[in-house]
Amino acid sequence: MLSTLKLSFGIKHGVLTHVRDVASGAACGCNCPACGENLIAKKGSSRQHHFAHINNSECKYGVETSLHLAAKKILEQKMEISLPEVEVWFYSPRASFILSSEKTYKLDKVVLENRVGQIIPDVLAYINGQPLLVEIRVTHKVSYEKARYLKELGLSTIEIDLSQASRELEMKDIESLVIGSGAHKKWIFNADAKKRQDEILSGAKVFKMIRRGYALQVDGCPISARTFNGRPYANVTHDCNGCERLLMRGDETITCGLAS
Repeated sequence: MLSTLKLSFGIKHGVLTHVRDVASGAACGCNCPACGENLIAKKGSSRQHHFAHINNSECKYGVETSLHLAAKKILEQKMEISLPEVEVWFYSPRASFILSSEKTYKLDKVVLENRVGQIIPDVLAYINGQPLLVEIRVTHKVSYEKARYLKELGLSTIEIDLSQASRELEMKDIESLVIGSGAHKKWIFNADAKKRQDEILSGAKVFKMIRRGYALQVDGCPISARTFNGRPYANVTHDCNGCERLLMRGDETITCGLAS
């Protein structure tokens, strides 16, 4: 867990530097990435090399800040990132589909600490001219409120989760997590998926659900799941749920169409 991590990075002459690359003790000439206090490099033979604050003070944000800085530096230098597959989601798993598979992309541009609307994302990158926000999770995941705001902006956003990172963090380990693929990456919002979803929904039909006795039904079922007096209908529980045509379900309506 992150709380057990030792501080492996310090700031030396304005550059994020690994403890391995500096002299021992106060001669390291480094400062804490979070609080700015002077650091000493503890480099022994029996334990992991790490930095400590010279006055023995505790800084709860040092590791978090250094991971953020390292991840940003890697994206800025390597100019590439592997993004997970993009799914167009619908209420029925049978209607959902993969829009694009996992892939590594070259970045046109990387901007750090750039305000976007009311937020400052960790990284603002561009792929083929299209914006991509990258959030680095070390302790707190992207909040519901922030995710909703990003969706309102229509900006594709990926979260890279480093909260379970190994305690023996080297720059190459962080690089693998930031650039490479894995389950630690997830979409907060994907603009292409939303666009495709909206296109499909625009051609779908909305049916009003009707309560008849103990059954919840819709009239006019396009596949005639059931008929009564020659008129098609469907039982929502038994026929609609799981149907490959079911796209969305609300409290009083269902949206029916084809996902492909």
